[in-house]
Amino acid sequence: MKSMIIACPKAESANKLKNFFIENGFSVSGLCDSGQQVIKLAGQMPGGGVIICTYRLSDMTASELAGRLTVEFDIIVLLKPSQTLDCYCANILSLPLTARKAELLSCVEMLVRTSSLTEKKKCQHEPAPRSEEENDMITRAKSLLMECYFMSEKDAHRFIQKRSMDSGKKLSETARLILSGM
Repeated sequence: MKSMIIACPKAESANKLKNFFIENGFSVSGLCDSGQQVIKLAGQMPGGGVIICTYRLSDMTASELAGRLTVEFDIIVLLKPSQTLDCYCANILSLPLTARKAELLSCVEMLVRTSSLTEKKKCQHEPAPRSEEENDMITRAKSLLMECYFMSEKDAHRFIQKRSMDSGKKLSETARLILSGM
């Protein structure tokens, strides 16, 4: 299971999130209120993991944090209605602070399911062309990411593509995993 870090300037909110994830079978490696604490803790987790944070921490924004992380982490940023991310990367998803617990849980499960659980595989031959069914599955997964996580079509495709490369799975297999969890 991937490591999880919760970063929130309010300790009470961070503890509520921690308890929620523990109740749902996840392990929370640490609670932080600043980006520097997250970076330090993440540096001790060579396998990467998931960071759940608010848009603003005590010393930096979530976008700044993403730019400073050197280890492979996926970031879920909880946003107020008036906030928008100023960077879009394949490893950052945003959810409104008002998101239901089921949506947050579904998002984390999707990240864990599509993460690199095995070593990267190198393709030694030309991949076979995708079938119409595989293309349709990829299109549906992109649409789902666009609808649920407010991504552009380009960002949704990049997200699926990165997950596919990290896990050594075909794009269509990664799309299937995304669709099966929603």
